[in-house]
Amino acid sequence: MRYRVSHRTVYSYDEPVTDSFGLAYLTPRELPWQQVASHEVTVDPEASDLAHELDYHGNLATYFQVTERHTTLLVDALSEVTVSTPIHSDAALGGAWERARPLLDPTLPGAWLAADFALASASAEQTAEAKEYAAESLTRGRPIGEAATELMTRIHRDFAYDKTATTVTSTI
Repeated sequence: MRYRVSHRTVYSYDEPVTDSFGLAYLTPRELPWQQVASHEVTVDPEASDLAHELDYHGNLATYFQVTERHTTLLVDALSEVTVSTPIHSDAALGGAWERARPLLDPTLPGAWLAADFALASASAEQTAEAKEYAAESLTRGRPIGEAATELMTRIHRDFAYDKTATTVTSTI
């Protein structure tokens, strides 16, 4: 399946701005099941400095600085991506979900990469309510593929996406 993915962020200022710095994560990742044919990030007014760099997790970050006087800043991204269905082994999906906890077993393949996502964060509080919600799907010994599929199905069923409910500074 081939997709054309576009994204636009608009910043409006009450007073003219003469120096804007930005960091954007708008480029899809190359993955075994996802190939990026093209990607472009543009800034208007034009950035006086624009650079791309891979972050610690392998995501392409776009850094920019706009020094032209402006009251509106537009950041646009356009990507062409081909996606195929990922293939996961029965062994990987059939193991108990507890075995995929990087903080409890740092010897697991890729555990050092996943550990950052399990640590506490000021932007994503680990609440008792969220743990209780997940616990319904993550029962002891349940295969990870089955547990993850049920959890995602429940989230899709139980929550409605509201694009106006959050901003880039919102927390959970």
